[in-house]
Amino acid sequence: MPKQYISKTRTLNKVKGTVHALDYFISKEQAKYKCTYREHSYNNPTVRLIASVFELLKGNILISDMHQIRSSFLIATEGIKKNRTELLATKNEANPFYQEYNEVITLSKRILKNDVATFGELSDTSAFLFDVSMLFEYFIKKLLVRNEFKMLSKFNGTLTIETGTYQRKLRPDLLFEDDNGFYVFDVKYKSFDKRYGVKREDLFQLHTYIGQYGNSHSIKGCG
Repeated sequence: MPKQYISKTRTLNKVKGTVHALDYFISKEQAKYKCTYREHSYNNPTVRLIASVFELLKGNILISDMHQIRSSFLIATEGIKKNRTELLATKNEANPFYQEYNEVITLSKRILKNDVATFGELSDTSAFLFDVSMLFEYFIKKLLVRNEFKMLSKFNGTLTIETGTYQRKLRPDLLFEDDNGFYVFDVKYKSFDKRYGVKREDLFQLHTYIGQYGNSHSIKGCG
Protein backbone atom coordinates (compact mmCIF):
# COMPACT_ATOMS: atom_id res chain seq x y z
CA MET A 1 0.00 0.00 0.00
CA PRO A 2 1.45 3.43 -0.91
CA LYS A 3 2.68 5.59 1.93
CA GLN A 4 3.95 9.14 2.06
CA TYR A 5 5.65 11.43 4.53
CA ILE A 6 3.28 13.89 6.20
CA SER A 7 3.87 16.66 8.76
CA LYS A 8 2.17 16.46 12.13
CA THR A 9 2.05 18.86 15.06
CA ARG A 10 1.37 17.32 18.46
CA THR A 11 1.94 18.07 22.13
CA LEU A 12 4.13 15.24 23.41
CA ASN A 13 5.88 14.13 26.58
CA LYS A 14 9.23 14.00 24.79
CA VAL A 15 10.90 15.92 22.04
CA LYS A 16 10.24 14.74 18.51
CA GLY A 17 11.23 16.70 15.42
CA THR A 18 11.15 20.49 15.90
CA VAL A 19 10.06 22.05 19.20
CA HIS A 20 7.92 25.20 19.16
CA ALA A 21 10.10 27.46 21.35
CA LEU A 22 7.39 29.96 22.34
CA ASP A 23 4.97 27.26 23.40
CA TYR A 24 7.75 25.57 25.40
CA PHE A 25 8.36 28.66 27.54
CA ILE A 26 4.63 29.17 28.05
CA SER A 27 3.85 25.61 29.14
CA LYS A 28 7.23 24.17 30.24
CA GLU A 29 5.91 23.46 33.74
CA GLN A 30 3.63 20.82 32.24
CA ALA A 31 6.70 18.90 30.98
CA LYS A 32 5.14 18.70 27.52
CA TYR A 33 6.47 19.84 24.19
CA LYS A 34 4.64 21.07 21.13
CA CYS A 35 6.51 19.44 18.27
CA THR A 36 6.26 19.32 14.50
CA TYR A 37 7.61 16.18 12.90
CA ARG A 38 7.31 14.05 9.77
CA GLU A 39 6.24 10.43 9.63
CA HIS A 40 5.01 7.87 7.14
CA SER A 41 1.25 7.68 6.63
CA TYR A 42 -0.95 5.40 4.56
CA ASN A 43 -3.64 8.09 4.53
CA ASN A 44 -2.76 9.76 1.23
CA PRO A 45 -4.56 10.68 -2.02
CA THR A 46 -3.90 7.34 -3.76
CA VAL A 47 -5.22 5.29 -0.85
CA ARG A 48 -8.26 7.54 -0.41
CA LEU A 49 -9.07 7.23 -4.12
CA ILE A 50 -8.90 3.43 -4.08
CA ALA A 51 -10.87 3.26 -0.81
CA SER A 52 -13.62 5.44 -2.31
CA VAL A 53 -13.93 3.04 -5.26
CA PHE A 54 -14.20 0.08 -2.88
CA GLU A 55 -17.05 1.93 -1.15
CA LEU A 56 -18.70 2.70 -4.49
CA LEU A 57 -18.51 -0.97 -5.54
CA LYS A 58 -19.67 -2.29 -2.17
CA GLY A 59 -21.64 -5.50 -2.71
CA ASN A 60 -20.34 -5.97 -6.26
CA ILE A 61 -19.49 -9.59 -7.03
CA LEU A 62 -16.22 -8.54 -8.69
CA ILE A 63 -14.75 -7.58 -5.30
CA SER A 64 -16.50 -10.23 -3.19
CA ASP A 65 -13.18 -12.00 -2.48
CA MET A 66 -11.27 -8.80 -1.66
CA HIS A 67 -12.68 -8.18 1.83
CA GLN A 68 -9.30 -7.96 3.57
CA ILE A 69 -7.84 -5.65 0.92
CA ARG A 70 -10.94 -3.44 1.04
CA SER A 71 -10.80 -3.24 4.84
CA SER A 72 -7.11 -2.33 4.77
CA PHE A 73 -7.70 0.62 2.45
CA LEU A 74 -10.73 1.85 4.40
CA ILE A 75 -8.88 1.66 7.73
CA ALA A 76 -5.88 3.49 6.27
CA THR A 77 -8.04 6.52 5.38
CA GLU A 78 -8.80 7.01 9.11
CA GLY A 79 -12.40 7.82 8.24
CA ILE A 80 -11.40 10.86 6.19
CA LYS A 81 -13.44 11.23 3.02
CA LYS A 82 -12.78 13.58 0.13
CA ASN A 83 -15.16 14.94 -2.45
CA ARG A 84 -15.24 13.69 -6.02
CA THR A 85 -13.26 16.64 -7.39
CA GLU A 86 -10.38 16.05 -4.95
CA LEU A 87 -10.37 12.32 -5.67
CA LEU A 88 -10.23 12.84 -9.43
CA ALA A 89 -7.32 15.25 -8.92
CA THR A 90 -5.17 12.45 -7.48
CA LYS A 91 -1.76 12.48 -9.16
CA ASN A 92 0.18 9.43 -10.32
CA GLU A 93 2.77 7.99 -7.96
CA ALA A 94 6.24 9.41 -8.68
CA ASN A 95 7.99 7.00 -6.32
CA PRO A 96 9.24 4.06 -8.48
CA PHE A 97 8.38 1.68 -5.66
CA TYR A 98 4.66 2.49 -6.03
CA GLN A 99 4.38 3.21 -9.75
CA GLU A 100 2.46 -0.01 -10.40
CA TYR A 101 -0.41 1.74 -8.61
CA ASN A 102 -0.68 4.25 -11.46
CA GLU A 103 -2.76 1.81 -13.51
CA VAL A 104 -5.05 1.37 -10.49
CA ILE A 105 -5.31 5.15 -10.14
CA THR A 106 -6.34 5.49 -13.79
CA LEU A 107 -8.94 2.71 -13.52
CA SER A 108 -10.27 4.10 -10.21
CA LYS A 109 -10.86 7.51 -11.79
CA ARG A 110 -12.71 5.90 -14.71
CA ILE A 111 -14.95 4.00 -12.29
CA LEU A 112 -15.69 7.19 -10.33
CA LYS A 113 -16.58 8.97 -13.57
CA ASN A 114 -18.72 5.99 -14.66
CA ASP A 115 -16.51 5.75 -17.70
CA VAL A 116 -16.09 1.97 -17.69
CA ALA A 117 -19.39 0.53 -18.86
CA THR A 118 -20.59 2.74 -21.70
CA PHE A 119 -22.88 0.21 -23.37
CA GLY A 120 -25.79 1.89 -25.11
CA GLU A 121 -24.24 5.36 -25.11
CA LEU A 122 -22.89 7.31 -28.05
CA SER A 123 -19.35 6.04 -27.80
CA ASP A 124 -16.80 4.45 -30.09
CA THR A 125 -16.21 1.66 -27.59
CA SER A 126 -18.11 -0.29 -24.98
CA ALA A 127 -16.49 -2.05 -22.05
CA PHE A 128 -17.35 -4.25 -19.10
CA LEU A 129 -15.20 -5.39 -16.20
CA PHE A 130 -14.72 -9.14 -15.94
CA ASP A 131 -12.53 -11.28 -13.72
CA VAL A 132 -10.54 -12.95 -16.51
CA SER A 133 -9.21 -15.69 -14.21
CA MET A 134 -12.80 -16.75 -13.44
CA LEU A 135 -13.72 -16.67 -17.13
CA PHE A 136 -10.68 -18.80 -17.96
CA GLU A 137 -11.63 -21.34 -15.27
CA TYR A 138 -15.16 -21.48 -16.67
CA PHE A 139 -13.80 -21.94 -20.19
CA ILE A 140 -11.55 -24.86 -19.17
CA LYS A 141 -14.39 -26.48 -17.26
CA LYS A 142 -16.70 -26.21 -20.28
CA LEU A 143 -14.07 -27.86 -22.49
CA LEU A 144 -13.87 -30.81 -20.10
CA VAL A 145 -17.66 -31.14 -19.86
CA ARG A 146 -17.96 -31.12 -23.67
CA ASN A 147 -15.43 -33.94 -23.75
CA GLU A 148 -17.64 -35.94 -21.37
CA PHE A 149 -15.55 -35.65 -18.22
CA LYS A 150 -17.57 -36.25 -15.07
CA MET A 151 -17.05 -32.95 -13.27
CA LEU A 152 -17.68 -32.58 -9.54
CA SER A 153 -18.74 -29.34 -7.86
CA LYS A 154 -16.02 -27.72 -5.80
CA PHE A 155 -18.71 -26.49 -3.39
CA ASN A 156 -20.08 -29.93 -2.47
CA GLY A 157 -18.37 -31.65 0.44
CA THR A 158 -15.81 -28.85 0.76
CA LEU A 159 -12.82 -29.83 2.89
CA THR A 160 -11.26 -27.45 5.43
CA ILE A 161 -7.94 -27.01 7.20
CA GLU A 162 -7.39 -25.25 10.49
CA THR A 163 -5.40 -21.99 10.34
CA GLY A 164 -5.29 -21.06 13.99
CA THR A 165 -8.81 -19.97 14.94
CA TYR A 166 -10.25 -20.19 11.43
CA GLN A 167 -11.28 -23.15 9.29
CA ARG A 168 -10.13 -22.32 5.75
CA LYS A 169 -12.09 -23.99 2.96
CA LEU A 170 -10.27 -25.92 0.24
CA ARG A 171 -11.83 -25.52 -3.19
CA PRO A 172 -9.76 -26.75 -6.13
CA ASP A 173 -11.04 -25.34 -9.43
CA LEU A 174 -11.44 -28.68 -11.17
CA LEU A 175 -12.44 -32.00 -9.60
CA PHE A 176 -13.40 -35.00 -11.70
CA GLU A 177 -13.18 -38.76 -11.66
CA ASP A 178 -13.32 -41.75 -13.97
CA ASP A 179 -12.95 -45.51 -13.60
CA ASN A 180 -9.27 -45.11 -12.77
CA GLY A 181 -9.63 -42.67 -9.89
CA PHE A 182 -9.86 -39.06 -8.80
CA TYR A 183 -8.26 -35.95 -10.38
CA VAL A 184 -7.46 -32.56 -8.85
CA PHE A 185 -6.53 -29.50 -10.94
CA ASP A 186 -6.28 -25.80 -10.27
CA VAL A 187 -6.66 -23.26 -13.09
CA LYS A 188 -4.23 -20.33 -13.26
CA TYR A 189 -4.46 -17.40 -15.64
CA LYS A 190 -0.95 -15.96 -15.43
CA SER A 191 2.33 -15.85 -17.28
CA PHE A 192 4.44 -19.02 -17.18
CA ASP A 193 8.11 -18.83 -16.23
CA LYS A 194 9.92 -20.97 -18.80
CA ARG A 195 12.94 -21.34 -16.51
CA TYR A 196 11.42 -21.94 -13.07
CA GLY A 197 8.02 -23.27 -14.15
CA VAL A 198 5.04 -23.11 -11.80
CA LYS A 199 5.18 -20.48 -9.08
CA ARG A 200 6.20 -21.73 -5.65
CA GLU A 201 2.96 -20.70 -3.90
CA ASP A 202 0.83 -22.32 -6.61
CA LEU A 203 2.75 -25.58 -6.25
CA PHE A 204 2.26 -25.56 -2.46
CA GLN A 205 -1.46 -24.82 -2.96
CA LEU A 206 -1.84 -27.86 -5.24
CA HIS A 207 0.03 -30.12 -2.81
CA THR A 208 -2.30 -29.00 -0.01
CA TYR A 209 -5.30 -30.03 -2.12
CA ILE A 210 -3.70 -33.38 -2.94
CA GLY A 211 -2.86 -34.06 0.69
CA GLN A 212 -6.38 -33.39 1.92
CA TYR A 213 -8.36 -35.06 -0.89
CA GLY A 214 -5.90 -37.96 -0.84
CA ASN A 215 -7.22 -38.89 2.62
CA SER A 216 -10.53 -39.98 1.12
CA HIS A 217 -9.83 -40.52 -2.60
CA SER A 218 -7.41 -42.43 -4.76
CA ILE A 219 -5.81 -39.57 -6.67
CA LYS A 220 -4.57 -40.58 -10.12
CA GLY A 221 -3.74 -37.19 -11.59
CA CYS A 222 -3.21 -33.56 -10.65
CA GLY A 223 -1.81 -30.33 -12.05
